[in-house]
Amino acid sequence: MDKPNRQPSRRDLLGARLPGDADRQENSAEEPKFGPLFHFSANAMGCEFQVLCTSEGRKALATAVTDGFDLIQYLEQQLSIYRPTSELSQINRCAFSEPTTVEPALFSLLQLANEICEITEGAFDVTATPLTRLWKSHRQTRSLPSQTEIIECLRCVGSQHLIFDSTANTLRFEMEGMTIDLGGIGKGYALDRLNEHLQSAGCTDFLIHGGQSSVISTGQRSDRSGNQKHPWQIAVTHPLLAKQTLATLHLQDQAIGTSGSGRQNFVVDGKRYGHIIDPRNGWPADNLLSVTVIAKSAVLADALATAIFVAGQPSANAICNHFNVAAILISNAGKIIETINMPDENIRLA
Repeated sequence: MDKPNRQPSRRDLLGARLPGDADRQENSAEEPKFGPLFHFSANAMGCEFQVLCTSEGRKALATAVTDGFDLIQYLEQQLSIYRPTSELSQINRCAFSEPTTVEPALFSLLQLANEICEITEGAFDVTATPLTRLWKSHRQTRSLPSQTEIIECLRCVGSQHLIFDSTANTLRFEMEGMTIDLGGIGKGYALDRLNEHLQSAGCTDFLIHGGQSSVISTGQRSDRSGNQKHPWQIAVTHPLLAKQTLATLHLQDQAIGTSGSGRQNFVVDGKRYGHIIDPRNGWPADNLLSVTVIAKSAVLADALATAIFVAGQPSANAICNHFNVAAILISNAGKIIETINMPDENIRLA
């Protein structure tokens, strides 16, 4: 988050066409024709955050959204590892030397990340920064790291080395050189916090996205007549072919997160290596091309999309059932190979 000259990341890979883009595509005669949308936007965390609503909710949002965007700016200052003054940077500097006090909401977020790591058997791990940095440097030179380099990074990777004290709200690192990076979960957390703020201000029927990569919806969207409301419709697109729709999701009070390696990859000796690293073995995950998760919160959707992408299809059902989420798995051939916990009324396959 917040890194200057930011390169596209897995958070830019949401295979979705948002309302507005999708409205310009008349898919079928039986679909509702939606009315116009209004949007409010602000730049933060290296992307554009945008709140969309229909004309009925415009006044309430206009009043509440300024404070909401101030909240996003605060969270960026708190969570960015690229700002030396951020709370997360302070934790990374001090937590090996001594237990470090953590703000309560951030403490809960870190505990959730730790739980997801444990349940997914390490497929999602916020301490994997040394590995991602290693592979990024080799991606720039189109070379592969040595196994010795990978093993050295793995030495200080693993959420099992995070020691939480829930009574004192402190965190300590067991291993020197450990670093926490919330890039795979922080934007979803920011969306949830913004969503909660707008709801508490009395706003209804709106949709928020962060860089079109993470999405959360509240309520429904009015049709062109203004007399009926329908769930928000999001088109899931091919990870490599943005104009090709694979499915349309109907969302109401739900969030979407996608993880994939369709755009960020490099080739060495004829083999493609993506940018999402398996924290368990230090090598890029290559079981799938993309995973989309639908959950009640954006923070779960973001983190579990990465976890399932890394863990692969054999573990997907167990992860989805444990966290009560739905998922769409797309193979390396660019085809939907499985939908999990997805009611028929919530998805229309192209």
